[in-house]
Amino acid sequence: MSGTHSLPGGRMTPFGVQVRDLLQSTYYKGKKFEAPQPGLVVGRGYRAYLSSLGRFIQPDVLSPFGHGGRNAYGYCLNDPVNRIDPSGAASIGKLFSRLFRRGVRKSRGGSKVSRDTSVKGLRNGYPHHLEAEYNLFAKNYRQDPRRIITTTPDVARLDTGVEYKFVFADDRLIVSPSGAKGGQRYISHAVVAELMPGAPVESAGMLSKGSLGEILLTNHSGHFRADAMRLERPARYLEGLGFDVVRQAIH
Repeated sequence: MSGTHSLPGGRMTPFGVQVRDLLQSTYYKGKKFEAPQPGLVVGRGYRAYLSSLGRFIQPDVLSPFGHGGRNAYGYCLNDPVNRIDPSGAASIGKLFSRLFRRGVRKSRGGSKVSRDTSVKGLRNGYPHHLEAEYNLFAKNYRQDPRRIITTTPDVARLDTGVEYKFVFADDRLIVSPSGAKGGQRYISHAVVAELMPGAPVESAGMLSKGSLGEILLTNHSGHFRADAMRLERPARYLEGLGFDVVRQAIH
């Protein structure tokens, strides 16, 4: 793979450094550099990226404990070839590379480990909306509300009577509150899934906790359109943590 990219205004390195003299107006990752601004401004003014340093100038509010990662100033997890960061809050895998990685996962040693091929990942029905959805998320949430459920106390801490969006991916359950669609606090299922970028989405829907501690799962998700059978894996996951689970199919 080439280390530079042909773009309007000349060739650039993956981090956006102009190989030839920087022109008055050049583009990187579809965003425009305009003098005299200090670098590339993303997320509707959320943060400025400085290509000469390969990092952001301002810290990420989703770091170090949220999805922004431990490095509050880092860009694209130091992998700008395979990732983009349109919001300035947390990078996401390029959509085309996510499709190619759906069936294979690389271990830290670089070897390939096959996923469970018996479970086919769901496709996001609105991939062209993801950048705008992520920009909205980054703009309106100072702290990342998404969380991975791994223990019984994690479930116990969920608010009773509140509807959460859930995504089940890579044998992990991710939940997030969300405002109404079209509102400022809206979080799509696709943005919830990006807490584990590249992992095949096995199930998606809505989750709520009853007054007696029981869990209600529905398969309502406009983005992933999971059928009722997809509720079984997250339901068994929650039952393994000691909770009674009610499955409700939404047609």
